[in-house]
Amino acid sequence: MSRRPSLKPEWISDLLGIWVSSDIRAGVDRLGYPRVSPMFGMLGEAESTDTEGSYSSAEVIALKLAVDRLHAEHPDEWRSVMRAFKPWTRAGLDAPADGPALERAARRLAAWVDEAVGS
Repeated sequence: MSRRPSLKPEWISDLLGIWVSSDIRAGVDRLGYPRVSPMFGMLGEAESTDTEGSYSSAEVIALKLAVDRLHAEHPDEWRSVMRAFKPWTRAGLDAPADGPALERAARRLAAWVDEAVGS
């Protein structure tokens, strides 16, 4: 996958990455694949290099709701977020990722998450 864009505030890029990862995991779970292969179960848990542990579930849920709101209220900004963070969706989106739209989306999402979690 391509490198995540660096956005301001910086934490929004991390949180968007976590949101994408959780969205992928939810999709895999719906397909019925097991989370762990029995063949590799004896190896134990690998240490995560992800920043997921540094954000609360409330923040991840708030971001998901904020992305849904962005889709409804600012579809051009939503398309920029999707193209930047879910590149496999590019074929279905009608406009290229736009730097200014992505930056506006990041500020808007950060404000909505802060509002939702009381930061």
